[in-house]
Amino acid sequence: TSNFNLLYATGAGRVGFWQGDRATLTAWQFANFRDGDSLSVDPLFVSPAGADGVIGAASTQGLTATFYIGNTLAAFAGAVASTRVDRQVNFGAFFGAPVAAVADDNWAARWTGFLRVDAPGDYTVYINSLGPQRLFLDGALVIDDFAPASGGERSYTFNVAAAGFVPITYEMADNGGQAQARLEWITPLSAGTRQVILPGNLATT
Repeated sequence: TSNFNLLYATGAGRVGFWQGDRATLTAWQFANFRDGDSLSVDPLFVSPAGADGVIGAASTQGLTATFYIGNTLAAFAGAVASTRVDRQVNFGAFFGAPVAAVADDNWAARWTGFLRVDAPGDYTVYINSLGPQRLFLDGALVIDDFAPASGGERSYTFNVAAAGFVPITYEMADNGGQAQARLEWITPLSAGTRQVILPGNLATT
């Protein structure tokens, strides 16, 4: 009952075997009287990995996280110890190192990318690293709290005239105690409710 198939062979390939090898669809049809409605054309298969050799689309939702050895501002001028994409910045208080490439109590982190704002109006961003921290919005330093004794929650309110993307950089360091990294906000669409900034509102590019 074989029918309505795409049967295609190249090189030494054969369409099928029926009382012997059948190299072409026509030979196959005459041999077994099946596949009368089938086709023999190049199926135009493509590599699922694409031209870049990586299966799936690039991860663009989230922020690019880079980690450095050292817990002062000078650390950010040093070599990058590790890089990854975090879909959101919402890490509760912990002891230890966030990546294997840095030591406990002696690391700093920077998240960079873009905030997607969906409506005009006022936005309030909250950060709380339990230690030294800074926040840049649209290239401007809006929260500067990187002294060794820094810590606790800080916020900044800004206004946008239209929906779009705002460059953001959040920096923090482990000052020897517990550390965390959190980006939250209140938006014109959240009815005053504070929430963690979700991946859909973060972009690496």
